Amino acid sequence: MNISRSSTKITRLEPKKMVFYLIGVIGLLLCHSLFAFHSFKAETSQFDTTISQVINKSFTVTFKGCPTCGFSWFLEPVDTTKIKLLSKTIKPINKDPGMVGGYALETWTFVGLRKGVYQLVFYYKRPWLEERSATKRIRVIIE
Repeated sequence: MNISRSSTKITRLEPKKMVFYLIGVIGLLLCHSLFAFHSFKAETSQFDTTISQVINKSFTVTFKGCPTCGFSWFLEPVDTTKIKLLSKTIKPINKDPGMVGGYALETWTFVGLRKGVYQLVFYYKRPWLEERSATKRIRVIIE
């Protein structure tokens, strides 16, 4: 068995250098804390749009998508006793009827069944992948 010891020399920082070093470390920690708090706050409190509608009247939400590329918009589960999905239609944007592929408009039609404030969360992805390409949060006020 062979044990070797390396000789390492520990050097002490001069007091002035230590103060600047500590100030730098504290500054980095503060910047990181502020950035992390700001990011979390922005993600949890932002809506992309707000829709107000009267109870039992339909409203629509429309997104641009590319279904021929495998992408589609999906809706996270909603309490269907409060907001009900009536239909989802896809209409190609291409003006040339002979053109294959391209973008389309996905229109979702809902009706509000109970008064209140709700959130609809849509996400854009390929169904066979877990990764979401986009997320849209819609605030819905039913009066």
